Amino acid sequence: MGLTSNKVLAVTVLCAVVMFTVTIWLWPRLARQNWKTVLGRLGLLLATQLLVFAAVGLATNKSFLFFGSWTDLFGQEQGVGVVVDHSAGLGSGIQEILAPVHPAS
Repeated sequence: MGLTSNKVLAVTVLCAVVMFTVTIWLWPRLARQNWKTVLGRLGLLLATQLLVFAAVGLATNKSFLFFGSWTDLFGQEQGVGVVVDHSAGLGSGIQEILAPVHPAS
């Protein structure tokens, strides 16, 4: 399951929705005013927010491709990336960008 795959995004969104539902379902049970229930409410809110932000982050990364893989995300990528120019009308962008630059004489 790659970082930009639909499966990872779908599982994260599904987990966020389930966590939100669990939070709503458990909230009345955690309405007492002791330290255990306050920690329970805090934990539910943090877990829900974490999953929602993860889903938004994965969707954003899927659209804009900030990171192409898990190794790229965690900084373990050893290879050099390739820059590709996708703008129209410039011909073959990768050749123009990677063409050798000759020093001025």
